[in-house]
Amino acid sequence: MPDDGSMSSIGISIGPGLGGDAIERDRARSRERLARIRMATPRWLTVEHKGEIKAFYSEAQRLTQETGQRHHVDHIVPIWGQNVRGLHVPWNLRVVTANVNLRKTNRCVIA
Repeated sequence: MPDDGSMSSIGISIGPGLGGDAIERDRARSRERLARIRMATPRWLTVEHKGEIKAFYSEAQRLTQETGQRHHVDHIVPIWGQNVRGLHVPWNLRVVTANVNLRKTNRCVIA
């Protein structure tokens, strides 16, 4: 998988724009989130690491479709936490329900 500098090389993308102020704000937040992920993604990740990351996002999508309950890929150590900043690497990711991830916000919760 070539690293062309886009987040699609690690399985993340922003959907097409639909217009409207609220949607534009959401898109701006998505762009900001992707920029943070890009900054937290080490250049030394291998193709295998990127494949593992992509698998987390695929699993979250699969579980969402299978259960009807939205799932997110969570950074165990937040990439933009107040006291700590983690990396966007496979060993810092897990698939959780959206409710769990949104409750966690940017806190580091290791269980």
